Amino acid sequence: MNRNYHETVNLYGSLISDFLFNHTNHRESYYRTKISVRYPEGIEQYDLIIPDHLIDVTLPATGRAVDIIGEFRAFPGRRQDDDNCYIYVNSIMERQRQVA
Repeated sequence: MNRNYHETVNLYGSLISDFLFNHTNHRESYYRTKISVRYPEGIEQYDLIIPDHLIDVTLPATGRAVDIIGEFRAFPGRRQDDDNCYIYVNSIMERQRQVA
C-alpha cells in the first residue's frame, strides 16, 4: 500500500521562520520554513519545503507576506518526533501587506 500522497494547495499567509537548509537533491538545495495562515476559525501553521531557485536565502524570511502554490506531501515512517507532512512549494510570490 502506498501511503504517500500529493494534493495541490494555494495559501496566502506570513512566513514565521527564516530559511533553514533541509536537503540537496540533484544539485538543488531545499530549505524549510513555516507559514502562518489566518482562517475565519483561527490560525494554522504549515511546514514548507522550498527549492533554492525560488528564494533568496540570504534575506530574512520572517514576516514576509506570501502567496504560495504547492503540494501537500506525506512521508510515513521516518522518525517519531519529526513531522512527516510538508508543503513542497512550486511557486512563491511576495505580497504587499494590506493595511486594515
